[in-house]
Amino acid sequence: LNIFVPAIIDEYNCTKTEADAVVIVVPTATSLMGGPLAAMLYNFVGARVSIFCGALMCFVGFSLGSVAPSMAVLSVFAVLIGFGCSLMRNAIISVQCEYFTTKRNTMMSFISIGPGIGIFLLPRVLVPLINTYSWSVGFQFLASLYVICGAMSLFITRHSSTEHPSLVWFHLEFWLHAISSFCASSVCIIYLSNILGHMRGENIEQPEVVYSYFGIASIIGRVLLTLLLGLTKIHIAVVMICNYLIAIPSIFSAAFCYTLWEFRFQNFFSGFGMGLFQATLAQFLLLMVGPSELPGALGYTNLINGAAAFAAVQISGSVSQRYQSTRAAFHISCVFGVFAIIFAIVNSVAILLRQRKQAALVIQKKAAEIPELRVMLQHNPDH
Repeated sequence: LNIFVPAIIDEYNCTKTEADAVVIVVPTATSLMGGPLAAMLYNFVGARVSIFCGALMCFVGFSLGSVAPSMAVLSVFAVLIGFGCSLMRNAIISVQCEYFTTKRNTMMSFISIGPGIGIFLLPRVLVPLINTYSWSVGFQFLASLYVICGAMSLFITRHSSTEHPSLVWFHLEFWLHAISSFCASSVCIIYLSNILGHMRGENIEQPEVVYSYFGIASIIGRVLLTLLLGLTKIHIAVVMICNYLIAIPSIFSAAFCYTLWEFRFQNFFSGFGMGLFQATLAQFLLLMVGPSELPGALGYTNLINGAAAFAAVQISGSVSQRYQSTRAAFHISCVFGVFAIIFAIVNSVAILLRQRKQAALVIQKKAAEIPELRVMLQHNPDH
């Protein structure tokens, strides 16, 4: 949606900060902070109704938003769009656990390729529509896509779950995940709200095209991760550490970019890392809380990300205004990024240690039941 910002500024004669708030921050934060409500609705009515209602909200939001007479009215429709996206995203990810009980990681990674395709293709479609006609036509085009989403949701049937839910906040790893996710989301929202303006400030030609490298790289990252998870037994916690180490430094490295090729590489590796991260998130949550709690875990994760969006925009906006430079915003993202990486590593190590301890307890339990195994373990105390 950041490609609509210049047109919104011209249409309503507003500042960039106001346009960013309505076009980027409000729908993004609403989408994320609506996660717990989306999880509740999913548990109550299932994926079909959740996705259909979300698609309907987005259709109405984009359709009526395209003719909004003022920024205030447009912001109302932005909230509707955000919550509709929240319903759809939570249900789409959660329903995979119901349909795919085997090869779950591979299927989740494969399905997550879709957003990367959208990031790559939509700028190439929307920018000509906006330049040739208006931003309203771009909104109406997006509204038509949600008609397809709503129609496709009608083919989904709900599968019953046999697992018993519990509260995600009882898991220590989820607390660590919440902190790392907050910091990582702050890095991402600073990137999304400032990267185009940052490139324009450096006189980069066609910044929207350069930004689209993010999308194609995201697709590549998700495809490679899908193959990796399907062909190897690598642990998701290890993958998540690698994701943070690739994605976060790549995103905040925009603070040190000045030329076209530097921005191309920066956007590419940012997209590649984010593709890995987004394709791994659901599996990582499954590792912490289990399939029955996935909707709730996704919901609370999105809530945390929404809070991070508001906080990051306020902090980075104040810093950028004080120093009269969008580059200063990326210096703030460097701080958030370092903390995100630290807590992500601590969390993944904690998960690996917990699973190792659980595996040792299982072996000891079997040893108590099987005399031959007990004798073998006595001669191998390392187990």
